[in-house]
Amino acid sequence: LQGIAADNNLSETAFLVPHDGSAADFDLRWFTPKLEVALCGHATLASGHVVLDALPALPAARFLTQAAGLLLVARDGDRLSMTLPAWPATRKVTGAEATAIAGALGASPAEIWARGPDYLVAVFDSPDEVRALQPDYPAILALAPGVDLMLIATAPGEATDVLSRVFVPACGVDEDPVTGSAHAVIAPFWAARFGRSQFSAVQASARGGRLD
Repeated sequence: LQGIAADNNLSETAFLVPHDGSAADFDLRWFTPKLEVALCGHATLASGHVVLDALPALPAARFLTQAAGLLLVARDGDRLSMTLPAWPATRKVTGAEATAIAGALGASPAEIWARGPDYLVAVFDSPDEVRALQPDYPAILALAPGVDLMLIATAPGEATDVLSRVFVPACGVDEDPVTGSAHAVIAPFWAARFGRSQFSAVQASARGGRLD
């Protein structure tokens, strides 16, 4: 599987096989060009599209994953909706660690939060600050050697409620185009800040993507 993903050379390649049992419809795994990841939202959404297109009578596709539990992709009018786990970042990062993160980003966030060892959330005051970032990718790798670190830069949006960019050089993807798993981390953060459970988001990569 890793060899196929390396040949594809895309952010992630999804692999699904029929699940042996009633708990799910398919088992699902995701690989970047370098390694297997614990969660990939957009490859899950794509897998759901393939399954629901092939099986029009199926209302939702249930995927059992190794680290993210059971994920559902369901028909939602002319779109698809997807469940993701809520993985809130709960540790505030300060001191020398925060200084190193700011150095890797080339800008100082208003605050930084962490979820475990592998997700960092740098919160900026304005979307222009996030768009202007020119990160130092070797410096991002040096923040957590041997860890598949995802560094998320985010701010309140303009045309949308939230704007973000996502950097994952440890996975072989310097800047990810659109990242469902990053929103599993920042959705609980912004929901708490906004005091509501629904908002719009844009990921400001070169390709870009819109999420609700």
